[in-house]
Amino acid sequence: MTALLNIDAYLLALLLQLGIAVLAVLLACLVLRIPFATALLGVALCNALPLPSIFAFNTPIFLHDLLIPVLIVFLLVRRGRPIPWVYWFGVAAVFLWPLIGTCLLAATGAQENEWIVFIVRRFNFIILFLAGIRGIFPELKARDLLDVVTLIWIGMAIVGLLQAAGLVNVDVLGMNLDDEMTNLSMRGFLGLNRGAVGTWGAMVAAYAGAALLASPTLHTLQRWLYYTAICLTLLVIFFTGSRTGLVAVALSLCYILARALLAPGLRARIGRVMPLVMAFVILVLIVSSFTNIVNRFMPSEWTLDESGADRVSVQQETLQYVLSDPRALMVGMGTSTSQFVTLVGQRDTNLTHPHSEYFETLWESGLPGLILYLAFIGILFSRMRLIRGAPTLTIALAGQGILVAGLVTGVAVGNIMITSFRLAPFSLLMAFVYGNLVREMAVQRQRASAPAPSASPRPVSVNGSMT
Repeated sequence: MTALLNIDAYLLALLLQLGIAVLAVLLACLVLRIPFATALLGVALCNALPLPSIFAFNTPIFLHDLLIPVLIVFLLVRRGRPIPWVYWFGVAAVFLWPLIGTCLLAATGAQENEWIVFIVRRFNFIILFLAGIRGIFPELKARDLLDVVTLIWIGMAIVGLLQAAGLVNVDVLGMNLDDEMTNLSMRGFLGLNRGAVGTWGAMVAAYAGAALLASPTLHTLQRWLYYTAICLTLLVIFFTGSRTGLVAVALSLCYILARALLAPGLRARIGRVMPLVMAFVILVLIVSSFTNIVNRFMPSEWTLDESGADRVSVQQETLQYVLSDPRALMVGMGTSTSQFVTLVGQRDTNLTHPHSEYFETLWESGLPGLILYLAFIGILFSRMRLIRGAPTLTIALAGQGILVAGLVTGVAVGNIMITSFRLAPFSLLMAFVYGNLVREMAVQRQRASAPAPSASPRPVSVNGSMT
């Protein structure tokens, strides 16, 4: 009877997510006029269907894992843009160099299947990133894809808030939760723990803020879409208590505002975000009146719980071990929860990983792997630089804003290098998004640098008539 109830709960969670997906596709196609293929691809990448939970299969298979063979075929068959050599830094950082430590881990006879999942996830990341750069779907636009992601996030946030209000009561919506989350108002949705909520929310808020500021024209529905996305992000961040998410949203939006102030064509549009500032102040006042969750964001509380002292402690232990072990320093230790807990010695806490993208990359890939990763992020950032007067100003500003948000969430949660269930769907989605963003910016830079065609004089005959 218990197993049947669990299956029913997972099926209900699946139906909720499928319902959000269908609504997102309908709104994207009928309201935002996004091509159906783009909407369908965005939904497939954004929705990590809980296949292992429904079918009792112990390997975390996501819906977009099923897309990888198709994308490989397209990469081999379709002719697209050549891949610049500089992006092979990303291939080395994400897949090739970490493969060394992971293979050494497998050679030691590790019993867990984490290293297998790690290799598959990183391989899928590379395929999605290269598919975006090659432009195997030339009709796909990065902004359309991000609009679909925004719609999906709004639906997920609404379901989470309904659960927080007690109107939806499905325990399975809180899979893989942090231990503290049972004491907070909102439990996440389909495996999104507090940190993942902050990571997803910061990405969507950065895109929405950039779209509000950089878009030359916005119709009413688009404006409300972006306002709603940012407001709901702030709500779920408050109700989950994601301090990292709040800092990431704040810093990414501050970066976008600063770039807007430096761009003469964008200064006049800063008034578009003023309603958000007012809404944020009102939100804090309302939430403070009926819950003490605001206290979690006070600096005096940051070092008094697991998210503070234990997180710093496990990161210090990670750094000390890597610096003391030549193998860990040069090629990393691969990915193994049990090995990490044993070697780092954090048995008295619930942390089974460094709880930071930078420290986790250092542990898995060593110092060269961390350097390659930072170089890859720097390359992405530079390739999405703003071009004065370019029609891709929105995606350039959005791409840099999203990268800023990811760099912040990577400090205490994760970004694109995490392969565990908590952030793997986000990582794979962003691989495809970043690939398309840099491709569109490369096309625009090429057009901007091309010389303007000169008008050739028309030939005239000796008698003055045109030949």
